[in-house]
Amino acid sequence: MAERVQLFSHEAERRALSILSDVSVARPGDARALLDKHPLTADDFHLPAHADVFTAMVTLIERQMPADPFSLWEALKSSKAVKAQGGDVWLTKLLVNEGFLEPQFAAAAKTIRDLALRRNLWAQARKLQEAALDLTQDTGDVLAGGQGALAALVRKGATYRPLTDVLLEMSDELDEVQRGERVPVIATGIEMLDRVIGGLQSRKLTFMGALPGVGKSAVIATVAQLLAMRGVKVGIFSLEDHASWLGFRLLSQHSGVDLHILRHRPLNEWQQGRTAEAMQDMWRYAGNILLDDREALSPQEIANTARDMVVNRGVQVVLIDHAGEMVYPKEHRERHDLNILEGFRTIRAVAKQHDIPILIATHLAREAAQRKAPLLTDFPNSSAIERMARVALALTRDESGRLVVWVLKQTEGKANVRIVLDFHGPAALVKPASGFIDETQEAA
Repeated sequence: MAERVQLFSHEAERRALSILSDVSVARPGDARALLDKHPLTADDFHLPAHADVFTAMVTLIERQMPADPFSLWEALKSSKAVKAQGGDVWLTKLLVNEGFLEPQFAAAAKTIRDLALRRNLWAQARKLQEAALDLTQDTGDVLAGGQGALAALVRKGATYRPLTDVLLEMSDELDEVQRGERVPVIATGIEMLDRVIGGLQSRKLTFMGALPGVGKSAVIATVAQLLAMRGVKVGIFSLEDHASWLGFRLLSQHSGVDLHILRHRPLNEWQQGRTAEAMQDMWRYAGNILLDDREALSPQEIANTARDMVVNRGVQVVLIDHAGEMVYPKEHRERHDLNILEGFRTIRAVAKQHDIPILIATHLAREAAQRKAPLLTDFPNSSAIERMARVALALTRDESGRLVVWVLKQTEGKANVRIVLDFHGPAALVKPASGFIDETQEAA
């Protein structure tokens, strides 16, 4: 039988409290700065007496007062947990002078936080196990409850920090960009589109909408191919179609064999030879594209899989086709818009946490076909998309059949611009080096 693991470290808790007490006596202002940099809460402590001591310490530190054993005991005389440990005698032994080394406090604080999260995770796992064994509960509700609890734990692991830390981080990022070590925007490879939006923005959501059959999948396939050929790893969620849709389009482009023939007719000898050569060409970059074509995924399931793609497979860009096929839990049975908003937040959290861009494609409402220029309100549940999107694009076709990309929203650049692109018709892809930009045509 495996040895039981202890999900707590009373020694780490004691060390953190002792160091914090020392710092507050020597330099009260530094104690607050130390907690800002390496935050802890009373809930992170396993031993109730340690939690009570920490709460009393924070109160004294906020008042710019030293958290020495005498002052703490005055504040803790009513603490049953501290009395049970031995009262003021225990408190004095607890806060034996450690000296101050910030790395020691940082290590102790991290251990305390990590073990607290693991305890919470264990507790949620036990609850989920009990719910799974309760056959009176709806299976979807059980899954949704488990996903929500895990998402809450992910959020609990996040910490706040002062603006000074953010400024230092920004300075580091600017230096990394100057040295070519970081790319805040990943170019799509479609030249005219990149001239207007720069590319796909890290940590942010880009939304792209179109009526069925207009060219949404053509853009996704083209972007995926161009990124993969540059060595950028791409994760694609194909919620509507089998993963082979992408392979056939790229095979058609490489081979010169019409997509319809590839999918629906036997190939002649020449066509067989061309497709065999094309397969070899595609093999050079195909490993940079990961596809998940499961149906009826929830935003949380997409987020979990995307996180695994990023952490374990090195994916740098995520493309989702399309949002209308996602399924949602039942927290807000009468407010589907709230489910959608929370779903997009869940996906955006992956982009922010892992510093990647995410493109989400969706259908536009049928009413968009009645207007020459689409509107942001043509997106289904447009209020959620308007709040979540940093870039929102709509696709239409012009009279000659070319693809028109309308930039409806761009928080860090021009909006109300349209980009006209040419198709590579036989393969149903976009020609990356063609087209033009028209800034005289307003999208709204």
